[in-house]
This record gives sequence, C-alpha cells and structure tokens, in this order.
Amino acid sequence: MSESQMQILWSKKQTIDLGRVGQLSGLHQSLTSLDLRTLHDTMAASAVAQALLQGIGGGQTETGLSVRALIVSQDFVDQTAAIEQPIVSNDWFQPPNASGSLNANSTGAGLSYYGASDGSDSAVKNLYATSKNSKNDMKIIICYGLRAVGVGNVHSGTIVKSNQWQFWRKGVKLIDRWYVECLNSAPENFVCAITPIMFKKDDFGLISVAPNSSIPSDPSKYDRLQVLGVCVETIGSNSVG
Repeated sequence: MSESQMQILWSKKQTIDLGRVGQLSGLHQSLTSLDLRTLHDTMAASAVAQALLQGIGGGQTETGLSVRALIVSQDFVDQTAAIEQPIVSNDWFQPPNASGSLNANSTGAGLSYYGASDGSDSAVKNLYATSKNSKNDMKIIICYGLRAVGVGNVHSGTIVKSNQWQFWRKGVKLIDRWYVECLNSAPENFVCAITPIMFKKDDFGLISVAPNSSIPSDPSKYDRLQVLGVCVETIGSNSVG
C-alpha cells in the first residue's frame, strides 16, 4: 500500500463509529480478579437501570430491587429436549440435569448428548433458555463471562469439551459467539465477554453449544462452566437484599 493510500485509509478510519457496526465480539481472557469485580459492579448498575426502565420492582427507585449472581435452576430452563424442562440441580454442568446422574440427562440419552461432533455450526445443540417458566417477565439478566468450575486453583491440559457457545434472542437472532476453548489457557480459569449479553424483561433467550471435534463421545464428555453474570429482580423474589 502506498503512502497516499495509507493516509486515505487512516483518515477514513478516524470517522468510523464501531458502535454502529454489527459485530460478534467474543471473549477476553486477560482480565484479573480485580477487573472481574469492577466488571460485575458495572453490569449490576446496567441491569438495575434496565429494570427501572422496564418497570420491574415498581420502576421508581433501586430500593425495590435486588442484584444477585446467576442461579442456574432459577434463571434458566433446560432446553436440551424439544420441550423445555426445569433444571433441578444448582450445579453448573453441561448438559444441564446430567449432574444428578451421569447416565441420564433430560433427553434420556445420557451424556452422549454432547457426543461426537465435527465442531461445526451443524453440531450446535441447545443448552439453556429463558422463558416464563424461569420468570423472564420479572427479571433482567446479563451474562458477562464463563468460569471453569471443578478444576481447582490451577489446571493443566484441556478442560473444555466445547468450542463455542452461542447466544440467541427468540432463537432466531444470533447475538454473539463465545469461542470458549480460550479457557484452556486462561490463567485464572475465567474469561469475560468483550460485549456482555443482556436478556431484558420478556426476552426469550437461548444459549447453544458446539461440542468440539477433538474429544470423542464418551461418558466424560461434558463441561462444568459457570455463567458469570447478574440477575436483577424484585426484592424478595430470591433474596432480601
């Protein structure tokens, strides 16, 4: 590229507003625990603001609201089967409802639900959803990252059996893709979204996963990833502040 072309490109770049560009932002793994606390507080404030705008807790002041971490059995339903099912355990375990018995999940197919995969979009399987059964009409949810649980303070080797998580709104609008294999080299066992995901009041959110192709189908092909995020709801629903 010539010098004049570089100058034209630089001048044009200065006019670009990335906020107006549709983009899949993905994950960032170079944050520290202190950064995570700051991110949590920022997301909590954003979720409270959205709750007030949508009239949750009366919609007047923050005093009618509570903020908490996500609880898998309260904030999501199991969407691995054609008909959604409640999630019984509070364990973060994918596929959901498999943690109670390693021989069966909600589909009755056992952990083979994760199964053999070529790692492509055609292998994507549904995991979690938000619906009336998870009281999506009474809360705001923000998902801002993932943490590997059950691996101790340090880990070595591969700990993630999926290659990406997809976030959808109403099952038809793809919001973002998180390429989660970066967790295998994350120094503090967590990664955070460059652009967090918000499910607003009445949103039918869907989280899907693509099992990776490098690990064959076997009874140990599952993930234990906690969704880092916040839920804002009317105080007293699940916490009293």
